Amino acid sequence: MEDRAPYLTFASAADAESVAERLKAASIEVEIVKKLARLDEAIIGTDYSDRYEVYIPAADYTKANGIVYDKHGVSPESIDTSHPLLKMSNAELIEIVKNPDEWGPDNYGIALGVLKTRGVVLSDEELEAMEKEKISSLLQKKSVDIWLILLGYLSAVAPLLQYLVSTANQRAALAWYISPVFGIVLCVAIIKSKTTLPDGRRVAMYDARANMHAKIIVVLSLVFWAINTLLHFSGKV
Repeated sequence: MEDRAPYLTFASAADAESVAERLKAASIEVEIVKKLARLDEAIIGTDYSDRYEVYIPAADYTKANGIVYDKHGVSPESIDTSHPLLKMSNAELIEIVKNPDEWGPDNYGIALGVLKTRGVVLSDEELEAMEKEKISSLLQKKSVDIWLILLGYLSAVAPLLQYLVSTANQRAALAWYISPVFGIVLCVAIIKSKTTLPDGRRVAMYDARANMHAKIIVVLSLVFWAINTLLHFSGKV
């Protein structure tokens, strides 16, 4: 599949398969990928659990949105009377409509259906304006906590620090050679993290400052690790 991008994420394989079948019926190429929780994502706080991602060609995003997200909402009569969305305020339901990627197609349709029962009918123009607002918010880059950046720099220079302050036996400790790996894993996660827009475009998740520091930390980590390794094997450490 060329230029594929993650379209929707689900906690269960059954939900992912259900949406995939609807997309396949519309001649959209689909692939379901099980994603295990990764260490780098857990470190920077983007994900902590396994998930199922539905991938489709980025060019088909708009077409897929028209299939998966029913702008007319579900029939009010079909909504379970015990559904938790019935207890939400109109403002909360509109937030669901504004953020369909966070709530999923089912909750999106139910939110619109519940709003209709309360006399709130959103026009196509209003829904389009919400989508544009969503894209605008997603284009706002995230920053990285300063303590994580400092920790990354510390892990990068750890081999140099150990050479300056440690005894010969301490210099041979494996931990000094492993420490830069933390900074590299952290920073590669920052550099590679992307946000998928509703129209299929993929943009960087973190701001220019975070990406700049991440690249510097990766370079420093590799340089100091290489120098320390060379000194070690040359017998000077």
